[in-house]
Amino acid sequence: MPKPQEIKEDIRDLSAGSRHTFLIDGNGKVSAAGFIESKESYYGHLGLGQVRDCQGDNTQLCVGQNVFLPVSEVVNAAGEMVTAPPFVLVYAGSGPQSDSGSMHSLIISENGKAYVSGNNNKGQLCLGDLGTTSVDMFTEVNGLDNVIDGAVGAEFTLLLTGDGKVYGCGSNDVGQIGQPPQTRSSSGPVLIKELNGITGLSAGQSFSLFINANEGTVWGSGSNLFIQQCEFTDGNPLLTPKVRDLCTD
Repeated sequence: MPKPQEIKEDIRDLSAGSRHTFLIDGNGKVSAAGFIESKESYYGHLGLGQVRDCQGDNTQLCVGQNVFLPVSEVVNAAGEMVTAPPFVLVYAGSGPQSDSGSMHSLIISENGKAYVSGNNNKGQLCLGDLGTTSVDMFTEVNGLDNVIDGAVGAEFTLLLTGDGKVYGCGSNDVGQIGQPPQTRSSSGPVLIKELNGITGLSAGQSFSLFINANEGTVWGSGSNLFIQQCEFTDGNPLLTPKVRDLCTD
């Protein structure tokens, strides 16, 4: 029977994706490990730069298996490559086995900045002027400070700030970033106006959940094909964030 791998260092946070793992150590350093099927199918979700045909090299990102490599540099809001700051939270994307490279990832720094890397086909990296251009280095989301939490869906991203406000970017095809139906996607972070005082959030493949722990309420929007939002809608999505029950009946 396989035994769990022991990691002999302090771990601040971790996250598991489809074929990859992120760790943040006690000093705030992010490391990434995982499998890359090919250069053609990889969009940059590990945030370590370009992938190379160098299988077996433990010092750079290669096609095939990769041991933990440090995220030592990031791109700041001015587009400059800088030394990576200390981080506190990490979120690894997940995707179907048939398209395991078209994911994106999110990390949040100690000073409340969000950094993203990977697939950006619907603007899910929140990078605004870059539109739907993918990036393979973690790049700072401009214009948002005091980010305290986040979530990564299939083609969208959610960001929570310290004042309880939630911003979304990427696909809104079924209302997963809480915008009006005419907004099919957004390449920059947009405020979800219905939400205030939010203390935590989570993202499924194409739906979102938000909690206001102070009021004891849970909000949701997006896909409800499998009644995952605890409301019978005949499979129709919930296009506007609303309070949901907790599936206790």
